[in-house]
Amino acid sequence: MASGEVLGGNRGLRAGNGEFFGVDRMNCNAMASQPIRWLLLATSAAMLVACGEEDKTAVSYTAYNHTDLGVGSIIINGEGGILNARAHGGGSEMCCVVIPTEWRPGLKATIKWQEDGHWVRDGNGNIVVKDGRNQFVEGAWRETVVDIPRYSKPLGNLRIHFLPAGEVRAVVSFYGPTHPDYPIRFPSEQESPAGSPQ
Repeated sequence: MASGEVLGGNRGLRAGNGEFFGVDRMNCNAMASQPIRWLLLATSAAMLVACGEEDKTAVSYTAYNHTDLGVGSIIINGEGGILNARAHGGGSEMCCVVIPTEWRPGLKATIKWQEDGHWVRDGNGNIVVKDGRNQFVEGAWRETVVDIPRYSKPLGNLRIHFLPAGEVRAVVSFYGPTHPDYPIRFPSEQESPAGSPQ
């Protein structure tokens, strides 16, 4: 996978100029009269795809929220669900996201999350009811692409940290954030959100 591609991204047979290897540069009419050449080309392409596939592993993921806003949902490279990482707390563990078994330079992940919403309240603090339903305002969706730092076996979980000022960091680690071998160091006031799993 080329540098900068996301976790679980697909590998294609495209040249740097966007052409498919072999097919766009050949005269297809000449190929039709030479079925053996076509068969060899197809077999070679299939072998290139098979040889180029990397070993992947499914791991659980969790979130640690170091902010004043809760995080209700998280999507990693298009997959995810409700995680509920409350403000200054840790979310539960969810299954699963697929990662390469071996780390490589340039590995990234697209993280999309929804901040907690809120109930609409009147001047007395009561929840507003309209048409028999409590009125709720959905939280905003945010998205960023993060680098995945070097990881090794045992793989552990993908651990996502929501930090102040919209910063997001993610690591793959067997250890939790309070363990001395955890790959991210935080200032003392952010060391480990309350209730975060080890």
